[in-house]
Amino acid sequence: MIKVSIHRDEMMAQFVVNGHARYAEPGQDIVCAAISTITHLLASMAEAWRESVPTMRNLVSADGDDSAPWHIFIDTAGNAAVAAALDCIIDAYQQVAEQFPQNVIVRMID
Repeated sequence: MIKVSIHRDEMMAQFVVNGHARYAEPGQDIVCAAISTITHLLASMAEAWRESVPTMRNLVSADGDDSAPWHIFIDTAGNAAVAAALDCIIDAYQQVAEQFPQNVIVRMID
């Protein structure tokens, strides 16, 4: 099962994504592909935000290993555009989890 844990407030967002969907054989797993695509998009956005807003601090780590969890920290600094983009990312994770509840769980952490 893939677990997506999200902690978010007005100033920051933290995503931890780990596990395997095991929906199908490796290379054929559409659930894994969906979550991987969303996570790579989020990581790319975090890197772009850091470069375009120099005071923003972001951390993206996956250790180059497909079994290692992704840790993505985004200092949103109250930026409304970043917050809106993160809403879309969270919605995408939740949609996959709703369609494949045996393979993906999304937890919002207070």
